[in-house]
Amino acid sequence: MGADSICHQGYGGPDCPGRCFRLVTALKKAVKAPLQLHSHYSSGMAAMSCLKAIEAGVDGIDTCIAPFALRSSHPAIEPLLVALEGTDRDTGLDLAQILKVAITWNRLRRNTCNL
Repeated sequence: MGADSICHQGYGGPDCPGRCFRLVTALKKAVKAPLQLHSHYSSGMAAMSCLKAIEAGVDGIDTCIAPFALRSSHPAIEPLLVALEGTDRDTGLDLAQILKVAITWNRLRRNTCNL
């Protein structure tokens, strides 16, 4: 149909990990456009669904740093980076640098929100 990319939104994590794997596998066989997964952590399954989508060949996933992750947000990037380290889907991102950013934002959030 001419789409430049496809983004599947699994809001609230309704896509269980197995279903995500099957969907991404089928879409990757059927279309040439890059496929991305957008999910929220509301059900607690988003990180597992992202990992299964990655195993199935998804081209991108939406994440955020730990201080902003979980609940109605995206899955945290840090555990996904560790899970992918040394695999053919290793991102090459520097986990130590991401942790520094997360720690800094967490401090700022605490100071700003008086938590």
